[in-house]
Amino acid sequence: MRISVIAIPVALTLVPAAPAVGQTESCGIWLAPSPIKEQEDHGWGHSMFTGKLIPKGTFVSGSGIMDETKREKVTGDLFVPVYDWEALDMGVEGDPPLFQELWNGDIYDDLALESYEGMRVFMPGLSNIPPCTSSGFNLEQVRGQITYRDWRGDTSNGAYRDGPSPQAGSFSYLSHTLFRAARDIQPGEELIVECSDNSDQFDPEDYPPVHFQPREAGGYAICLDDKAEERMVDHTPNVAGSGQRGLFAKRKLNDGEIITSTPMTPVHREEMTMDREKYEEWEDQTEEETPTKRQQLLLNYMFGHPDSSLLWLPQAPLILAANHAAYNQKPSVEPNAKVRWHSDKYTEAQAAGKPLSRRQQFHHAELLEMDSLEVVQMQGMGLMIDLVATRAIDEGEEILIDYGQAWDDAMKKHTIRWNSTVETIRIGHERDDAMRKRQRKLESKVRELKQRRTENSMTASPPSSYVTAAEYNEQHQNDDIRTVTEQRRNPYPPNLETACRFEEDWMDEEDSEDGDADAVTYESWYNQDARLDYGCLLPCVIMERRDFVPGEENKHDSDDSDDSDDENGSHESHESQKSRTGSVGAMESYGGSASPKRYTAKLIDTHEANTSIGFQCHIYKRFEYIYMDIPRESIVFVNKPHSSDTWIDLAFRQPIGLPEDMVPNNWRDLNRR
Repeated sequence: MRISVIAIPVALTLVPAAPAVGQTESCGIWLAPSPIKEQEDHGWGHSMFTGKLIPKGTFVSGSGIMDETKREKVTGDLFVPVYDWEALDMGVEGDPPLFQELWNGDIYDDLALESYEGMRVFMPGLSNIPPCTSSGFNLEQVRGQITYRDWRGDTSNGAYRDGPSPQAGSFSYLSHTLFRAARDIQPGEELIVECSDNSDQFDPEDYPPVHFQPREAGGYAICLDDKAEERMVDHTPNVAGSGQRGLFAKRKLNDGEIITSTPMTPVHREEMTMDREKYEEWEDQTEEETPTKRQQLLLNYMFGHPDSSLLWLPQAPLILAANHAAYNQKPSVEPNAKVRWHSDKYTEAQAAGKPLSRRQQFHHAELLEMDSLEVVQMQGMGLMIDLVATRAIDEGEEILIDYGQAWDDAMKKHTIRWNSTVETIRIGHERDDAMRKRQRKLESKVRELKQRRTENSMTASPPSSYVTAAEYNEQHQNDDIRTVTEQRRNPYPPNLETACRFEEDWMDEEDSEDGDADAVTYESWYNQDARLDYGCLLPCVIMERRDFVPGEENKHDSDDSDDSDDENGSHESHESQKSRTGSVGAMESYGGSASPKRYTAKLIDTHEANTSIGFQCHIYKRFEYIYMDIPRESIVFVNKPHSSDTWIDLAFRQPIGLPEDMVPNNWRDLNRR
């Protein structure tokens, strides 16, 4: 497991550099054996190397260098939230392989609040293939903005009026550019990413500089970005809906040509049950009392077979952008590519003249001879698949594969059930509306009930009234926040709630154990190092809004340099406060904020079991926390728990189908049952 770290981005001007020795024109990112991993006991033996000079400050994604042309086509690496995930006990020492592929979701605090339990993140490519370390890295983490794109596209034309698409919740709406060159990275260097916990536990300084070139490795290398690239599919009519990724040919491809390859991580199907232990506790209850198991969105990005409990998760990003040649597409489109197990002549012939160790191999064919449970128990081993053209593909043409008959059948059934459910909900809304009109005397009560009800895009009435937190924050980022009293007459969308940023809980264990301590505790934003882009974030109820009073920030300075407190318990000096507010930007007009308004709010911790919220951010239940002097920038709208499309019970969940000839009989354990 890897933990994210926050780095404040700075503005950089990129200057084109002269070609370097060993630089290749066609390949920017190589997959090749890692000298570091060969000597260390972590991960598999492969890593990623650059084939081109990467100037300092350049953003790099798992599918290549982010130049300006590429930026117009894709918005960053795929970002899949994994909510309420629990590692499956494999009966062996160590964590399951999937654990190593997921990052902590702690810095994505607004997304983490959608769960009561916690969130991890899967981002293919740079996040899980190269080694990571807390020092000596050449790719630093940046706290970039998460890009949001869902299936609705432009809702202004009324396309969303008739209800949500069956695609809702079936793919990730999020992208993130996480890594940036910390220095000039020379052609041939191994890419090493930053992670705050040094989870791979090594120091790059212990190794001589690596200058990888494909010919020096005897050809045992795979280029990841020379033949295909990711784009948004709303650039093409080939796939219904908008916001999804697509894979497109960068040049003309020949029949039988390998387009891209990827290492695959084995995953047990049971690991895709959200909050699995909860369902295990209900095993002895009747079927009517047991709720339907909710499956992880990550399941849709895996490859599997209906007869096997074994799933495979691609580590490299490009293959995950290959869409299905849909069964109901008009005009019909045939697939032009397929997947197959990796064919590696170097493993057998050792063309480089040097035997390859297990940790240098990409593809461990011995897993094909094991039972499915044995496969997911193996550490540091996996298989690879190739994406192969099945006919000539023109430059700019979308690359499509066949997801399989089981996927087609599941989508057909899902679409019928989805449309039927949406129609049932619509009829119910009409009935409720008619009843409310007949019972005017209950109008106020009904309004209060409607305010408290949490809706999603499937249950919202009318459907066009549903809006996500990402959209609402973008559209209303400068609007005044309504107080709880004002919201009674003019409520916000029922799937949204306000959340406030603060530095940390200002009460401690000693305060909690003090029986004489006041039940209500007050703190000012001026006393909190609550930067506007990170820190703690909890739901809050807006109690009061007022105008900023010039000079009010000075009332919270300490007059002396000793340990004496002011009335709010602050020790912060005027100089340190200016430094803190200056870190947010040049916003001195309103006491460190660009907003002329100040708010008072009550912090609410409804997520005390959420492990993605830092310990210092949880607050004591015995106290009522009143947070004062909050600027508008420190208040955001977040989706209420379980209200986004990821949590829709009927959201489509089905792995991409592996062809029959790729699934040996010893993996077909579900068929034997």
